[in-house]
Amino acid sequence: MVMVAVTWIVPVLVFFVTIFGWQYFVGYRSVKEGMCYVQYMEEALFNCLLQVRLSVTLSTRVRISQYICLHFVSAADCQSNRTWNSLQQHVTSTPSMSVFQGRLKAFLFRPSFP
Repeated sequence: MVMVAVTWIVPVLVFFVTIFGWQYFVGYRSVKEGMCYVQYMEEALFNCLLQVRLSVTLSTRVRISQYICLHFVSAADCQSNRTWNSLQQHVTSTPSMSVFQGRLKAFLFRPSFP
């Protein structure tokens, strides 16, 4: 959820500031009356660098972080599956949660206290 928020919030802030603040940054307004476009569209270099910077770096960082999170989640799932599969049949086949908890505690503490 944080990744989705970052993916939306950062571009919104960057474009909001550049769209509404460009005329103050350069010191004048060059968009003619009746025309509808953002003023920085006249600056080809800035426009190109802004688009490349946001589209490439932000999306790449988000994708890399998602892959890292996915790796840790899948590694934890594999570990939990191995742990579950190592339990004895009488522990995993229980009629209720309270019986399962009692059998699991006994199974885990038995090796520690022979």
